[in-house]
Amino acid sequence: MSEILCSWIGDTDWLVQEGTPKKEDDKGPILRTLENNDWANRISEIHLLNNYPKRKSADFKKWLAKKTDAKIVCESVDLISPTSFAEIDQVATALVRSLPQNANLIYLCSPGTYVMQCVWILLSHNIFPATLIESSKEAGVQEIEVPFNISVKDLIDRADRAREQISDERRQYLPEFEAIQ
Repeated sequence: MSEILCSWIGDTDWLVQEGTPKKEDDKGPILRTLENNDWANRISEIHLLNNYPKRKSADFKKWLAKKTDAKIVCESVDLISPTSFAEIDQVATALVRSLPQNANLIYLCSPGTYVMQCVWILLSHNIFPATLIESSKEAGVQEIEVPFNISVKDLIDRADRAREQISDERRQYLPEFEAIQ
C-alpha cells in the first residue's frame, strides 16, 4: 500500500532549495524527512502545496526529484492570507480528496503557518485520517501524538448524548401542531 506525504513548502524549505539557508547545516523539514531512513523508505509519493507566488513549484520539484525516488507533485495555490482557516482548509481538503482513498497518508506539520499545521491536525482527526509528523534539526523526524480527541463525530455524539439526557423519550405527538402551515 502506498504512503503519501502531504506538506506545505515552507520558507526554510525554499531557502534550502535556493542554496541560502539561514543556518549553514539546515536542510528544512521536507528534505530532512526524506533523508530520514525511518520515513524515506515508506514514502512513495509526495504532494506539496506552494503558496509563494514568486517561487516556482516546478523549480522545487526539480530540485527535490534529485533527492528521492518518490513521485512528486507540487501545486501552486493562491491564498489571500496564509492564516485564513477557511482558505487553508479548502486547499488542503481538495488536495487530500484528490488522492487515492486506500492510501496511507502522512501529513508533515512542520512547514507553513500555524493555521496550516492546525488544518493538517484537524483533517487527520476527521474524515482524512493520517499519521502526523514533525521534523526539526534538534529532534529529527518524529510522529506527533495528539493527546486529545477532536473529531467532529465525537462532538456530534456528545451533543446527541446531552439531548438524550434532557429528554427521557422522543417528542410527544401533539395533534394541534398539524394545523400549523
